[in-house]
Amino acid sequence: MALDHLSFLEKSPRIAKASLIGVPLDLGKDNIGTDAGPKKLRELGMVKSLTDAGVDVLDQGDVPAATRSAAEIGDARLKYLTAILDTLRPTAALVEKEIRQGRTPIVLGGDHSIAVGTISGASAACDGDIGVIWIDAHGDINTHEISLSGNIHGMPLAAVLGMGHTDFVNLHQPGAK
Repeated sequence: MALDHLSFLEKSPRIAKASLIGVPLDLGKDNIGTDAGPKKLRELGMVKSLTDAGVDVLDQGDVPAATRSAAEIGDARLKYLTAILDTLRPTAALVEKEIRQGRTPIVLGGDHSIAVGTISGASAACDGDIGVIWIDAHGDINTHEISLSGNIHGMPLAAVLGMGHTDFVNLHQPGAK
């Protein structure tokens, strides 16, 4: 008898209500451009695709994000930390609110640093009872103590696991998520 390890997919509930949240942030890394992601995905018809799939979509617009010209780099081991946290705090709050209202947040980014906001908000909404499957070309588990670049987009997994700079680790709620 063969085991069917994918049958759970057929039984999983379909997303009925979703909130689209843009986080146009590109301060977490040296290369620019990821801030254009939310706008471009909308232009390419993301809302229509979701609606056509039967999802009730509420587009929440974009969370305000600082630009390089308006932000200060600060500590070279945690580049743009203040500006990134100023974007991630409302991101986490909005993700938590949407989950508590029964909507599935679909967050469009932005560099990898936004994961601290999205995971922190989801964790708060679910009282820490969440699971995360992290798929990436690299682990994003650096901390400011070991990062060679100081780019925060390489640190989100460490932060949600409770490692790294206190303000990053304790975003939206204290400790590991």
